[in-house]
Amino acid sequence: MKKLELKKRYKMYKAGKAWVVAPVVFLGLVAGLSANIKAVAADTVSQAQTTTVTADASSQSLTSQTNTASSEATNSNQAQSTTSAATSTVATTATSEASVPVSSTSAASTSSQAVSSEAPASQTSTTVTSQANTSVATVSVEAKAKVAPASSEAKEDYPTPAAYVEKNEGGHWYLYVGKQKQTGFQKLKDGRVVYYNNAGQMQYGQQNIQSYWYLFDQVNGAMKYGFQRIADQNKTVYYDKQGRMQYGHQTINNANYYFDKWTGAMQIGLVVDNGARYYYAANGKQAYGQQNVGGHWYLFDQANNGKAKTGFTQIKDQNKTVYYNGAGQMQYGQQNIGGHWYNFDKVTGKMSTGFTRIADQNKTVYYNAQGQMQYGFQEINQAKYYFDKWTGAMAKGLQTIANAKYLFGNDGKMQTGQRNLGGYWYNFDQVTGKMSTGFTHLKDQNKTVYYNAQGQMQYGQQNIGGHWYLFDKVTGAMKTGFQYIADQHKTVYYNQAGQMQYGRQNINGHWYYFDTNTGNMQRGWKLAGRDWYYYDAKTGQMQTGNLTINGVNYSLDGNGKQILNYSVDYTYALAAGEGDDATAANNYIILHEVGVDTGAAVNASYFKHNLNRSETYVTFVIGDGGKVYQVGTPGQVSWGAGYNANHNAPVQIELGRTWDGKQFWQDYTTYVRVARDMAGKYGIPLSLDAGGAGTPGIKSHNWVSHNIWGDHVDPYGYLARFGVTKEKLAHDLRYGI
Repeated sequence: MKKLELKKRYKMYKAGKAWVVAPVVFLGLVAGLSANIKAVAADTVSQAQTTTVTADASSQSLTSQTNTASSEATNSNQAQSTTSAATSTVATTATSEASVPVSSTSAASTSSQAVSSEAPASQTSTTVTSQANTSVATVSVEAKAKVAPASSEAKEDYPTPAAYVEKNEGGHWYLYVGKQKQTGFQKLKDGRVVYYNNAGQMQYGQQNIQSYWYLFDQVNGAMKYGFQRIADQNKTVYYDKQGRMQYGHQTINNANYYFDKWTGAMQIGLVVDNGARYYYAANGKQAYGQQNVGGHWYLFDQANNGKAKTGFTQIKDQNKTVYYNGAGQMQYGQQNIGGHWYNFDKVTGKMSTGFTRIADQNKTVYYNAQGQMQYGFQEINQAKYYFDKWTGAMAKGLQTIANAKYLFGNDGKMQTGQRNLGGYWYNFDQVTGKMSTGFTHLKDQNKTVYYNAQGQMQYGQQNIGGHWYLFDKVTGAMKTGFQYIADQHKTVYYNQAGQMQYGRQNINGHWYYFDTNTGNMQRGWKLAGRDWYYYDAKTGQMQTGNLTINGVNYSLDGNGKQILNYSVDYTYALAAGEGDDATAANNYIILHEVGVDTGAAVNASYFKHNLNRSETYVTFVIGDGGKVYQVGTPGQVSWGAGYNANHNAPVQIELGRTWDGKQFWQDYTTYVRVARDMAGKYGIPLSLDAGGAGTPGIKSHNWVSHNIWGDHVDPYGYLARFGVTKEKLAHDLRYGI
């Protein structure tokens, strides 16, 4: 009769640096023992411990326990004890325990509790070298291995031999099928995939196989998959479903990772691959969006495989445009990009647009909608601004731009119209903003003004381009028409262009005369060439017809020229530059006679031709039958009565002598007429020898001698020859003949 018997035994093995005891349970059929079962002692164990695995073996739970228990083994001593421990768990193999009678049938059925999971002799992290005199090759894990296929491939299904035997020989595990050692990848019945080298030895740790890196458990040799931590190399790597180490970009469980292309180390933080930058979180998963790495902000674009953005980028949820340089780092402050200056907020990196104050450069600049700094004239929100062509600084105040001046307010806006700066009025064109210079018409004030080269409005009399103009002293308005200049006691005339006029001018149908030097409007008599004209004392208008002026009757033709009641001979008139060109004061008309019995022409000739020697001449010499010879120019100083009298007498008249009574009266009549004519023209009273020095009137040379200077008594002695008394002369001068 058979019955099941559960037997528990205890086996001591080394875990790490400590020895431990673990129970080993055997489940067997207790029956009548057959006679052929051998008693086996511990010391009869063969050198080569063997385990036979048949294809119908099914129980692997105990093997898993053994794997777990033996995973701490690390050195050659452990390998020896582990091997013993492994063999002790197999019912068919003799151990140091008391012999167990087991039928051959039982042995065959229980041999499925395989020992193929036993640990190798030893392992290291950077190399795999047997401590039990094995010959596993040293492997450098820093040399790049062949890149494995994509991790999404199906796990390779390695073949499992129908029947095999695992043997530990000399500290190495081998796999036999029959008498043939197996090599390469093998899948064992417990599900492990292991690898045997060309010598048939099971391999552990990191192995480079056909240019691929693999990782095999240091205890049971099982191929590793997925994420694995290699502590001594301080790296985490990933093995795909074929057990191959992965490199570069990998998608694992819907997450992206990056593994170093040489070492396979899982990367965290910033990774540069083919010039592009990526970011991986502390768990190795690729991260997206904005990330601060090493004090720099990056933006990793999920829509572009997580590549770091470069260049200008709009971040919609923060309503900002930023710029990432070629290294993907967000930029701040002023940056020159593609030949354009940009500015990015020093805190947020936001690209500036519009007006921006750059404090450290003490300037305000303007960035357009594309963020580019602007230069020169710019129209912004219907206002004009100017930005320096080199620095972009917004202009303020008075600025010279391309040889023209412009005015900008403190807000940078171009100013137009009239502006008072420093007490001066300026004008800036309403369209161009350019500062006005020269003549400018201000429509809103209906006036024309003048701005000098500095743009300052001018006032009063100004000589511009050789012409005199007059501008109102308060408003600066350019004057036109008749204007009285009080400080110069003159009336002048400005045409429609504002220019002062000179000489004869016909204004509104009337003739006027304006001094050719001063522009002063002529009032009274004017000698033009050899003709006399009269201009009204109030209006300045030239007169025609018959007039009584200062008690003297005059006749003027239709052109305003005086019709003389005598004629003038200019034969002996002094030329320009001869004699005295000073203007005499209008105080006296001085009457002379020649003093010798000679006629008028002789004396006139003498004055003309002996001027420099005699230094004597008068304005007119009358005689020879009523003829008038002009020597000096009326109105100017002549040299006939001493310095004082000369400078106060615009006209001095000599009377030539004759013994002929008829001729005398002709001469006398003309003498009186010329004296009256000249007195009337120069506004001198018609009184004779009245008052003392300084009293205006007609004066005899005799009066001059008695009141100013000299010893002459003429003309009274000669006049008496023909019965003309002083009284008669005075009467005739006052009332005419």
